[in-house]
Order: sequence, then C-alpha cells, then structure tokens
Amino acid sequence: MERLWDLSKIIIFDIDVKGATNIKKYFGESCLSIFVSPPDLETLIERLINRKTESPSSLEKRIDRVKSEMLYEILSIRFL
Repeated sequence: MERLWDLSKIIIFDIDVKGATNIKKYFGESCLSIFVSPPDLETLIERLINRKTESPSSLEKRIDRVKSEMLYEILSIRFL
C-alpha cells in the first residue's frame, strides 16, 4: 500500500468491521474509516430475506454478526 501512496493514489477498501479494525490499527490516523449502515436492523433483515440467497442457518449467523457490527457505528460516532 505504501507504494500506491507514494504514487499519490487513494486506496479504498470495501471490507467488514473486523478488516477495517485491523487496517485502522496498522495505519492509525493515516486511515479514514466510514461505516455504512442500513436505515435500521429490521430493514436489513427484510432485505436479506427478500434476496433469498441465504439458508436459514446462514441468515441467522449473518444477522447475529450484523447486530454486533452495528455497535461499531455507535463507537465510531462517539470518537469523531
């Protein structure tokens, strides 16, 4: 990544909360993270169900993960 920065390139990652946390730890203040969230949890669950791309068990796991990831939105707003 340093090579790209040396070329004045802006690097954008579309990653989950865990990946963003790791990148933020490594690059510190040189890194800007943006948390994109759904309007609310119910809307997200409805969208996931309507896609019909998840099995019931994988949908349940994904919803559980999203619930914990949405806490990062609250934490990131607090630290702005």
